[in-house]
Amino acid sequence: MIRLFVALKIPDDLINEILAFRETIYPEFDRFKWESPEKIHLTLKFIGEVKVDLLHQLKERLGFIRNYESFNCSANKFGFFYRGKEPKILWAGLHVEERLIKLVREINSTLEPLSIPAEERKFKAHLTLLRMKKPVGAEFIRAFESYEFPNIGFTADQAVLFESALLPGGSVYKEIEVYKLK
Repeated sequence: MIRLFVALKIPDDLINEILAFRETIYPEFDRFKWESPEKIHLTLKFIGEVKVDLLHQLKERLGFIRNYESFNCSANKFGFFYRGKEPKILWAGLHVEERLIKLVREINSTLEPLSIPAEERKFKAHLTLLRMKKPVGAEFIRAFESYEFPNIGFTADQAVLFESALLPGGSVYKEIEVYKLK
């Protein structure tokens, strides 16, 4: 079995710019173990565990992604996903073209015949920056939620089928197939 997901690759310069905001927003940002820049992406579809012999068929079915044009996006805010009352994930929100939501729906419908269920939650375009295992405090939350983003636009021109291996030190991503957009 292998664990897979489909993601839009985010340009390195955008990731570095967003990560640079940490020092401005919260000077003690280095107290936390942030996602490494090479792991930051926009998840389009978490596939989950599948049998290895399904991989070839998955790659072929997802080939339609190459028919899409590059996407214009912009980073627009920071936010948190909560479990109960505790924040567990800090994310950077993205404003995306409606075409991207169409792509997400098409990925879901293309994979359903392979017994990969469609995502039931509404798609929320975001980049996971920090997974919090301990409480971070109200000051940390307030600092990120109140930050006013400058206008940071970018173009995403690649989608990738990734393998995600769960290791004791955290997950490791490996590109399985790159789908270059027009």
